[in-house]
Amino acid sequence: VTLVVGLLATAYHFLTVWAIPHGATRHYTVHLALMLTLVVLATARRWMEAGTLRTAREGATLSTLLVAVLVVSAYLYVEDRRLEMIQPWLTTMDIAVGALLVFIVLWATYLTWGWELTIWCAVCIPYFFWGHELPGVLWHVEMTPTVVLSYLAGMGAPRGVFWGIPLSSETVFLLLIYGGSLHGSRVIEMFIEVGKAVGNLVRGGIAYSAVVASSLVAMVTGEAISNVALSGSMTIPAMMNRGFDAEKAAAIEATASSGSQITPPIMSVAAFLMATILGVAYVEILQRAVIPAVLYFIGISFGIYSMILANPNITYVRERVDTRFIRWILPSFVASMGVLIYLLTERY
Repeated sequence: VTLVVGLLATAYHFLTVWAIPHGATRHYTVHLALMLTLVVLATARRWMEAGTLRTAREGATLSTLLVAVLVVSAYLYVEDRRLEMIQPWLTTMDIAVGALLVFIVLWATYLTWGWELTIWCAVCIPYFFWGHELPGVLWHVEMTPTVVLSYLAGMGAPRGVFWGIPLSSETVFLLLIYGGSLHGSRVIEMFIEVGKAVGNLVRGGIAYSAVVASSLVAMVTGEAISNVALSGSMTIPAMMNRGFDAEKAAAIEATASSGSQITPPIMSVAAFLMATILGVAYVEILQRAVIPAVLYFIGISFGIYSMILANPNITYVRERVDTRFIRWILPSFVASMGVLIYLLTERY
């Protein structure tokens, strides 16, 4: 089911690149509905794999969330024109649906990220209702419940829970599909081979290969944790076999993978939030991230060089590199990444 919904979401977003099936508000509603559905399915899968989805109560909880997502999404989709015209003067039904939508998003946040972020978001909501009671710079104009819910639920406009949806639906999702496609076409494995070729040049080169591989993976994933999972499973054991102790091997991989957050073109969600908050094109954030990203990995390389000089147990070992595999995969990566960078710079 997850695969079907994922393929459906991918097909829908590909369609919206070439055609305009409906208005912007409806597009954002469909995107949010698909993403929340994937959250429910991913949670069910995670619970099943962990052996915690054992009772009817847990299954009913996720089923209830899924039904609520579909009902709220259908209501917002059908009533979008009316909500655009009347907001913030909502009806009782609009208020109920808006409150339910905010609750659903908080629930999905908990299922994905845990209590910490959920509570952090939830405690900010009362500020809209009672901020006019606070003194000094914390004071704001008194707002009615209909105005507050109209804003929080994004009724008729991309704000509140819909605030980041335009960027998410038109850029982030497509970039994640691109990164997943590269992973599926064995580009990540090719990066490991390229890293080995670079690491063969110096003593302790396996550590440099980890940096090179992680920096290349960073261009595709934009996420430190997934970078460690993809490249670290190969580089950490290899470094330990070449004289690095477990702590240093893990530190090198973790530090190199953390560069995913600042390595263009697929950076972390923070980059997309920066573009939205600053009101600038995403490509401008990418352009300004190039030099910091390069300096970051150069700095890591100098640190590794000092570490190797201080450890005589690390020997020079020449790794076997599958050059045929590199020649077979590299052209597709270079071509597709070149097209992606061109489209971003041209503001597509």
